[in-house]
Amino acid sequence: TGLHAVLVDAVRRAGLAGAQGRTDLSVAAEACKAISLGAWSFPEGAIAFTEVRAVPALCGLMRRWLSHGDVLLGALLALRRLLEEEASVANLMLVEGGLQLVRAALAAHPTLPKLQQDGAWAEQQLLAVAGGNVARSSTTSVEALEAEEATASTSSGPGRRGMAGAPLE
Repeated sequence: TGLHAVLVDAVRRAGLAGAQGRTDLSVAAEACKAISLGAWSFPEGAIAFTEVRAVPALCGLMRRWLSHGDVLLGALLALRRLLEEEASVANLMLVEGGLQLVRAALAAHPTLPKLQQDGAWAEQQLLAVAGGNVARSSTTSVEALEAEEATASTSSGPGRRGMAGAPLE
């Protein structure tokens, strides 16, 4: 699980308020791909990532970079692969506000078909686990998540808005 922890740590660091921009995002995007591949059709891999807290790290990345479609796409794919292979992931996502994050990602990026596909699938899985008791109106809006991030950020570096438009290297 050493490699699992290193990959999750890269995602976790990029999700923190003080993330260092494009470099952290590039590393996190690649780490998301590796997490996705490491869990795909491999339950033991999904369990290993879950044990090193991949779900909170991926949700933190989504929360921090909600306006960055490529980052969300990678995080959602990783979460989808984890959800497909490990039943406990859905409950962990619900605890981390994953349903609201998925809905906010869907609303923020309606023109990204793969994000829409993976997000809709994840939303269905999470609603099934929640027993359908989560109303559509409980969706956390993009604006609310951005406001939460802005108040939580203590970084003096560039904000999310400035980095959201920066291309990945």
